[in-house]
Amino acid sequence: MKGNLLVGSKKTRVIVKAVLFTFLFFFIFAYVNFTFYKPRVTDETGKVRGAKEVREYGIPLPSKYVLISADETVYGMQSTLEVDKTPLEVQVFYKNVLLAEGWEVERELGTGSSVLSTEFKRGKDKMMIVSAGEVGGGCLVSVDLRKFE
Repeated sequence: MKGNLLVGSKKTRVIVKAVLFTFLFFFIFAYVNFTFYKPRVTDETGKVRGAKEVREYGIPLPSKYVLISADETVYGMQSTLEVDKTPLEVQVFYKNVLLAEGWEVERELGTGSSVLSTEFKRGKDKMMIVSAGEVGGGCLVSVDLRKFE
Protein backbone atom coordinates (compact mmCIF):
# COMPACT_ATOMS: atom_id res chain seq x y z
CA MET A 1 0.00 0.00 0.00
CA LYS A 2 2.64 2.42 -1.01
CA GLY A 3 0.31 5.07 -2.49
CA ASN A 4 -2.25 5.10 0.36
CA LEU A 5 -2.89 8.70 1.57
CA LEU A 6 -4.23 7.62 4.97
CA VAL A 7 -1.06 5.89 6.10
CA GLY A 8 1.05 9.04 6.26
CA SER A 9 2.73 9.49 2.95
CA LYS A 10 4.88 12.51 2.14
CA LYS A 11 2.04 13.99 0.09
CA THR A 12 -0.38 13.73 3.06
CA ARG A 13 2.09 15.43 5.40
CA VAL A 14 2.55 18.31 2.96
CA ILE A 15 -1.22 18.78 2.63
CA VAL A 16 -1.71 18.68 6.44
CA LYS A 17 1.11 21.21 6.95
CA ALA A 18 -0.37 23.50 4.30
CA VAL A 19 -3.83 23.36 5.89
CA LEU A 20 -2.42 23.98 9.38
CA PHE A 21 -0.28 26.87 8.12
CA THR A 22 -3.33 28.39 6.40
CA PHE A 23 -5.43 28.14 9.60
CA LEU A 24 -2.57 29.57 11.66
CA PHE A 25 -2.14 32.46 9.20
CA PHE A 26 -5.87 33.35 9.32
CA PHE A 27 -5.95 33.04 13.11
CA ILE A 28 -3.01 35.44 13.52
CA PHE A 29 -4.50 37.82 10.95
CA ALA A 30 -7.88 37.85 12.74
CA TYR A 31 -6.26 38.25 16.18
CA VAL A 32 -4.14 41.21 15.08
CA ASN A 33 -7.13 42.90 13.40
CA PHE A 34 -9.27 42.39 16.49
CA THR A 35 -6.54 43.68 18.82
CA PHE A 36 -6.09 46.94 16.93
CA TYR A 37 -9.77 47.48 16.09
CA LYS A 38 -11.10 50.87 17.21
CA PRO A 39 -14.85 51.34 16.65
CA ARG A 40 -16.11 54.69 15.42
CA VAL A 41 -18.16 56.66 17.90
CA THR A 42 -21.34 57.74 16.13
CA ASP A 43 -22.97 59.69 18.98
CA GLU A 44 -21.51 62.45 21.07
CA THR A 45 -21.28 61.65 24.74
CA GLY A 46 -22.86 65.03 25.45
CA LYS A 47 -26.22 63.59 24.41
CA VAL A 48 -26.35 61.22 27.38
CA ARG A 49 -29.52 61.84 29.37
CA GLY A 50 -29.90 61.68 33.12
CA ALA A 51 -31.91 62.75 36.14
CA LYS A 52 -31.53 66.45 35.29
CA GLU A 53 -33.37 65.99 32.00
CA VAL A 54 -36.07 63.89 33.67
CA ARG A 55 -36.70 66.71 36.16
CA GLU A 56 -36.79 69.28 33.32
CA TYR A 57 -39.73 67.37 31.85
CA GLY A 58 -41.55 67.58 35.17
CA ILE A 59 -41.45 63.87 35.87
CA PRO A 60 -41.56 63.38 39.65
CA LEU A 61 -38.98 61.00 41.07
CA PRO A 62 -39.49 59.01 44.29
CA SER A 63 -36.90 59.13 47.06
CA LYS A 64 -34.00 56.68 46.93
CA TYR A 65 -34.24 55.94 43.22
CA VAL A 66 -31.57 54.68 40.85
CA LEU A 67 -31.95 56.04 37.34
CA ILE A 68 -31.32 53.20 34.89
CA SER A 69 -32.13 55.07 31.69
CA ALA A 70 -33.67 58.31 30.50
CA ASP A 71 -34.35 58.78 26.80
CA GLU A 72 -35.83 61.71 24.99
CA THR A 73 -38.47 60.51 22.54
CA VAL A 74 -40.26 62.25 19.69
CA TYR A 75 -43.17 63.10 22.01
CA GLY A 76 -41.46 63.50 25.38
CA MET A 77 -39.39 61.42 27.78
CA GLN A 78 -39.16 57.78 28.78
CA SER A 79 -37.23 56.75 31.86
CA THR A 80 -36.60 53.60 33.85
CA LEU A 81 -35.87 53.63 37.58
CA GLU A 82 -35.13 51.14 40.30
CA VAL A 83 -36.72 52.01 43.64
CA ASP A 84 -36.84 50.44 47.08
CA LYS A 85 -40.65 50.31 47.15
CA THR A 86 -43.22 47.70 46.15
CA PRO A 87 -45.12 48.12 42.86
CA LEU A 88 -48.21 49.18 44.81
CA GLU A 89 -46.28 51.81 46.80
CA VAL A 90 -44.91 53.23 43.54
CA GLN A 91 -48.41 53.53 42.07
CA VAL A 92 -49.70 55.23 45.24
CA PHE A 93 -46.75 57.68 45.15
CA TYR A 94 -47.41 58.68 41.54
CA LYS A 95 -51.18 58.95 42.07
CA ASN A 96 -50.69 61.28 45.04
CA VAL A 97 -48.14 63.49 43.26
CA LEU A 98 -49.73 63.60 39.82
CA LEU A 99 -53.32 64.08 40.99
CA ALA A 100 -52.09 67.06 43.04
CA GLU A 101 -50.51 68.47 39.85
CA GLY A 102 -53.78 68.30 37.90
CA TRP A 103 -53.38 64.94 36.19
CA GLU A 104 -56.36 62.57 35.96
CA VAL A 105 -56.31 58.77 36.09
CA GLU A 106 -57.36 57.54 32.66
CA ARG A 107 -56.81 53.81 33.08
CA GLU A 108 -55.45 51.35 35.64
CA LEU A 109 -54.22 47.87 34.81
CA GLY A 110 -52.73 45.25 37.08
CA THR A 111 -51.84 41.61 37.17
CA GLY A 112 -51.87 40.85 40.87
CA SER A 113 -49.20 42.66 42.79
CA SER A 114 -46.20 42.02 40.55
CA VAL A 115 -47.02 44.35 37.61
CA LEU A 116 -49.16 47.46 37.96
CA SER A 117 -49.83 50.18 35.41
CA THR A 118 -51.61 53.52 35.59
CA GLU A 119 -52.16 55.91 32.71
CA PHE A 120 -52.66 59.59 33.52
CA LYS A 121 -53.94 62.40 31.32
CA ARG A 122 -53.67 66.20 31.61
CA GLY A 123 -55.05 68.05 28.62
CA LYS A 124 -53.52 66.34 25.59
CA ASP A 125 -50.50 65.08 27.54
CA LYS A 126 -50.31 61.50 28.80
CA MET A 127 -48.08 59.75 31.31
CA MET A 128 -47.93 56.01 31.90
CA ILE A 129 -46.37 54.55 35.04
CA VAL A 130 -45.56 50.83 35.07
CA SER A 131 -44.11 49.25 38.20
CA ALA A 132 -43.01 45.66 37.96
CA GLY A 133 -41.67 42.89 40.13
CA GLU A 134 -39.50 43.01 43.16
CA VAL A 135 -35.78 43.34 42.58
CA GLY A 136 -33.88 42.80 45.83
CA GLY A 137 -36.63 44.34 47.92
CA GLY A 138 -37.61 46.96 45.34
CA CYS A 139 -39.05 47.19 41.86
CA LEU A 140 -38.44 48.58 38.40
CA VAL A 141 -40.48 51.57 37.28
CA SER A 142 -41.05 52.76 33.73
CA VAL A 143 -42.29 56.33 33.29
CA ASP A 144 -43.44 57.31 29.80
CA LEU A 145 -44.38 60.96 29.31
CA ARG A 146 -45.98 62.04 26.02
CA LYS A 147 -46.47 65.75 25.44
CA PHE A 148 -48.78 66.84 22.63
CA GLU A 149 -48.82 70.58 22.00
